[in-house]
Amino acid sequence: MTDHRPADDNSPDRKLIRASDHDRDDVLRVLSAAHAAGRLSPEELDERQSTVLASVYLHELPPIIDDLPEGREVESRIREETDVPKPGGTSSAVQPKKSTVPARPGDGPSVTDIAVLGGSTKTIAANTPEVTCFALMGGSDLYLSEVCRPGAEITIISVNTMGGADIYVPAGVRIIDHSVNILGGNDIKPNALGDGSNGTLIIKGFNLMGGNDVQLDPRSRPDGR
Repeated sequence: MTDHRPADDNSPDRKLIRASDHDRDDVLRVLSAAHAAGRLSPEELDERQSTVLASVYLHELPPIIDDLPEGREVESRIREETDVPKPGGTSSAVQPKKSTVPARPGDGPSVTDIAVLGGSTKTIAANTPEVTCFALMGGSDLYLSEVCRPGAEITIISVNTMGGADIYVPAGVRIIDHSVNILGGNDIKPNALGDGSNGTLIIKGFNLMGGNDVQLDPRSRPDGR
């Protein structure tokens, strides 16, 4: 079993910043979301929660969630605050970053999609601020390459029962998942998680025995697959 306890690191270059209750709560929420999505067993959840509650410094928190897609945003924030490099990477203090344009919703019309025992294929137009989806034992294919661009923000509100949409995003899109899940959840592929340089996707809603699949648009992949 992988050991997610923070390693002792007394390097003189380490910024020893004490973790706040808010920091620990953020990580605990990530663990709860990962457990609801089926990524952690009850035993693993309990073990990691105990590690979080025992953590004193900020740099002790990222290793606890570095294998959970639900924790990318929290992990990235903490690593930036403490200059903790990702495993096999370099510190944010020396790693070049792309400039990110602040994201905001478009001013176009919103879109509604209803899928029952089937679905459709939709390319979401530029400047669409919001897509509302209802799926029952089905789901549509939603392509966001036209709406996702630097500075753009789009929100998908989805209610899924034994189904869900396939959502295709271009490279560089920051993905924030605020969904409530029961025996289901959104499956966000690691290669779809971007740095926000190409916009922000916010997913809200409710999943019951279902959820959305979020993946990189094939047209954004170097190999086209």
